[in-house]
Amino acid sequence: MERNEFDEMLQLAKLDVEDRDAFYEKWVNCMKVLSSIVEFEEDFEPLYTVHEAEVAPFEDIPEEGISTEDALKNAKEKKYGYFQVVKYV
Repeated sequence: MERNEFDEMLQLAKLDVEDRDAFYEKWVNCMKVLSSIVEFEEDFEPLYTVHEAEVAPFEDIPEEGISTEDALKNAKEKKYGYFQVVKYV
């Protein structure tokens, strides 16, 4: 990225940088690192898990839960036998 494009980007982003020269040098170095990551050659199998240990799943054993009354007794607000929460969209 050329310096004039960089200055325009800072202006569009409404960033006020005291030392633009130092910030530009850091930006250029970051872009070099990122471009080297993009150019990385993939000649290996993808890693789906961090370790290869096989973990057997636990048997699902149903247990007695708590009653609705016990679950709701400390609720700040409840409605129709459920926790009432603020609607957030």
